[in-house]
Order: sequence, then C-alpha cells, then structure tokens
Amino acid sequence: MSLQLFDELLGDSRAESLADHLTKKSKVLSSMGLVVPLQGMLGGRYGLALGCIIPLVSFYLIQLRPRKFLPLDPKPAQVKSLEKNEAVEVQPPISARAMSVISIQETPYYIGGKEMSENGYDSVLNPTGCIEFGTSENKLSLDLLQEWLSKWGDNLLDLNEAGGYVDFSGLKSLKSVLARFMGSVMGGRVELEPSQMVLTAGATPTLEILAFSLAQPGEAFLVPSPYYAGFDRDIKWRSQVELIPVPCSSDTDFKLTPDVLESTFRRMSRKGIKIRGVLISNPSNPVGNVLDRAALTSLLAFTQDKKIHLLVDEIYAACTHEEYAFTSITEILDTPKSHYNRSYVHIIYGLSKDLGIAGFRVGVLYSWHKQVLEAASRMARYCAVSTATQQLCTSLLSDEQFMSMFLFENRRRITKRYRKVVAELNKIGIQSKNSMGGLFCWIDLRHVLASPSKDEEMKLWKHLLYKVGLHLTPGTSCWCEEPGWFRLCFATVDNETLMVAFLRFQKFMQNSVY
Repeated sequence: MSLQLFDELLGDSRAESLADHLTKKSKVLSSMGLVVPLQGMLGGRYGLALGCIIPLVSFYLIQLRPRKFLPLDPKPAQVKSLEKNEAVEVQPPISARAMSVISIQETPYYIGGKEMSENGYDSVLNPTGCIEFGTSENKLSLDLLQEWLSKWGDNLLDLNEAGGYVDFSGLKSLKSVLARFMGSVMGGRVELEPSQMVLTAGATPTLEILAFSLAQPGEAFLVPSPYYAGFDRDIKWRSQVELIPVPCSSDTDFKLTPDVLESTFRRMSRKGIKIRGVLISNPSNPVGNVLDRAALTSLLAFTQDKKIHLLVDEIYAACTHEEYAFTSITEILDTPKSHYNRSYVHIIYGLSKDLGIAGFRVGVLYSWHKQVLEAASRMARYCAVSTATQQLCTSLLSDEQFMSMFLFENRRRITKRYRKVVAELNKIGIQSKNSMGGLFCWIDLRHVLASPSKDEEMKLWKHLLYKVGLHLTPGTSCWCEEPGWFRLCFATVDNETLMVAFLRFQKFMQNSVY
C-alpha cells in the first residue's frame, strides 16, 4: 500500500519542475524513514496501519503549508537556470583592438544604415519606408552596363585563370587597361604606368594600406573638412592613425586656404602630434568642389616643403558636371621643369562611383614609392579582387568605344539629375552649395534649426530619418563646424522615388517642427 502511494506521488511530480521534483523526492524519502520506527512503537493490530498513515499525513501537511513558511531555495538563480534548461555561457574576452572597434559609439552612418535595412522604401511593399539619400551610389547608368553585359553572355570568364591562384596585387591585363582608362578619365593628358598599381577590394583597403605604410599609430594626416565620414573608419580603425580636420567654412565656399592649413599643421606640431601627410578628395566629398591646377599646385608645394605625403582620392574623377573639367594630381607632377619628389604622392581610385559598380569591389592604389608598392602588394593578399571580377572588368574596360560612350552619357545624366534636385529643393525653400562634381549636393538647413548647435542638427537628422522618411548624412558626421549642413546623395534612387522624396521635403518645410 505504501509503495503504491509513493509511486503515485512520484508520478505526479513528473509534471513539475526539476527543482521542485528533487526537493519533494527528498522529503518523501525522509518520511519513509519514519515508517519502520513507528511500526515498532505502535505494535499490535493497528501498528502497521498507523505506522504508514502518520508519516504520510505529516508529509502532506508539510507540502500544503503556506508558501511563506517554506524555506527559501538556497540558489534561486541556479534553480531558474534549471527550470529553463539553459546552459550558462560566459564568453571569453576578445582583443583590445577588436573592442576598440565595437565600443565606438554608433554613428549616423550605421544608425541610418540600420533604418534603411529594416524600413527601406519600396513603392509597392513599403511605400511609407525611408528613402535612401545617405549612400553615395551611382545607379543612373546601370542600364548601359546591363546592355553591354547581355551581349557577352558566358564568354567573359576563363576558368583556367579564374579558378587558380594569381598575383594578389592584380592581373597585369586589368592593370594595363585600367592605366589607359584612368588616363582617358583624366582627359588623356597623362600616362599611367601599370607597374605602379596595386589593386584592392575597393578603395577602403587602399586607404588603410596607405595609412599602415606611411604612418605609425598615433601619428596623423591632415584632412580638409567637411570630409567623407568613412575616412575615420577606413584609416583609424586598424592602422590607429589619427585624422586631424582642417576646417573650411561656408565663407570660403568650403575651400581649403593655405593659411588655415599652415596654422593647423603648426598647432598640431606644438602638441607633439607628428603629421605624416595631407589627405584630400577631388572632387571633394561631401561638398562637391573640384580642385583646379592652382589649388593642387599649392597643396603640392605645402607637402613637399614639409616633407610629408599627399594622398589624393580621385574616385569621383569621371563624375564632374558637364561644365567643369577634372584635373588629376598626376598632371601637376608632369608639369615641365617641375622638380617634385613623386614618392610623396599617392592616388586612390576605384570603379565604384565612375562606373556605378560598387559591389564589384575594385580599388586602385597608384604610387611612385617603391616600398609602399611592395608593402601594398603583399598586404593585398588580405583584400584581393576576385579573378572573375578582374576578368570581367578587363573585358569591359578594353571596349574603348563603349567606355567612351558610357563616360559621356553617365556624366550627362549626373549633371541632369543634380540640376533637377537643386531646382526642386529651391522651390520649397532649401538652398544648396554649388557643386562641381560627385554624386551628391551639400544642402543648407541651418534656417530650420531651433538653435545653431550640433545637438539640434542631430535632432533634426533623426526627425528626417524616422518621421519624414529621408535618410541624409548630417554635417556633424563629416566634421563640419557649421551645424545645419547635410549631404544628399541623388544618384541612388529612380525618378519616381525622387518625386516622392520631394513631396516629403515639401510637407516637412511647410511645418518644419521637429
């Protein structure tokens, strides 16, 4: 009889939690210990019955007592873990270098990217979603490239080459056609040497390799600001080389002046910061200024005098507007009777902007410094362009007739889109700085801010992102010292989406409360 009762009790406990089951089981076993002694004390006819009943009644009374009288569990956290049947996992620490990357406060670049990923605009699937004006992509002429690709079909790849290991610094065939292509982009006024090129998976590793090769951790480059927000990530994260903004104001049309450059250099030197070079983008990002011969000559004179490097990002070289001409730093170096030390000059280029194929990840490091090229060639192993991509680009750039037509038409479309955006924004009371090139315009919302502060700018940026549904780049991200300026990338969306964006801008400006 007693064994049957205990079996029933244990059977009921199977539906209960593991911790309660173990506790009750121990109490049951304790009650069993009373049976035999009580049988001896309560002898006679009813001794056995009472010897079983008394411990069972005691057991039930213990179980039915109010919970507040029950003893506390010795390790509630451990019991909770058992109830959930979860293993407690403590992750080992990672390196300080990795921590320095992930501990960086989230920037508008990543906040905006997350919003676009989760709530991006789609005219059918998500018509109230956020419209992308924060990423500088060129989608205006992809139809031309698509048409060219459709004619070639499967004849673009040679698996005998693409399937094996090759020189990680880039195929000689692609370097050769790239040299001709870059020369044509620069107006056919310069000749580039393929042996002075190292190819990387986009311009980002090119910048990082140059920082790694030219400066020690803690040393710095001077960068005219506002500057491309990605420079901080591309250069500072792993090389730990610092960037020092050289402020350019709206009073000078955001153009760099020699006096400000000189004073910034001297101020940093007095602080004990070793300046290793000057980094510029031409056309400039985010403003859209195109540096002429005089500006480039002045920069060369400054860097040569200080014996520091000049890094020139020319990734928007073929994106100048129709009425403006692009001048490469190479042209200045090729000036007759010039005596520049070319080993201090390095060019960053890529196909992401001029051809609109950012996903292909083709970047170019061009330098006259033999040791920089050697170091870059070895480090390219970590960021090599796939051989299949190189073969495809070689075929594309070798078609000089198509490329000539593409560059002309792409430039025409960029100029047309820029003018349209500026005109529509002007209609609703938004002015912008005159741009000469690039895939963006630098718009002025200073009159919308409640007060001229960076906090107000960020407040407005978040309102535009989350409430209005427009993803822009705030000037604060670009180290602009005047709050209220924003970068608007106009080549990312189609015409229909652009009109939706204008309506959103117009509605906001009618009651610009944020």
